[in-house]
Amino acid sequence: MTTPVQQVIEFLRSEFGTRLNTNAGVRQQHGRGEAFAQGFPPDAVVWPQNTAEVSTIVRKCYELRVPVIAYGAGTERRSACSA
Repeated sequence: MTTPVQQVIEFLRSEFGTRLNTNAGVRQQHGRGEAFAQGFPPDAVVWPQNTAEVSTIVRKCYELRVPVIAYGAGTERRSACSA
């Protein structure tokens, strides 16, 4: 049986192809900003190209109760979010 996270990743891979990445290096890069020494890498990184794609991602994550963390420039200097 697959976990909800695995189900979301499989769905996103089918929707976004190579714009979904689960490689450790990419996940580490997106798992921390400059505000914290230790990072917490996400399970996957997706590069949506428009708001409809963002909606698709968020809708599926909501449906399976998988958290979503938005990533901006990666500085996190204001410590707005650390997951």
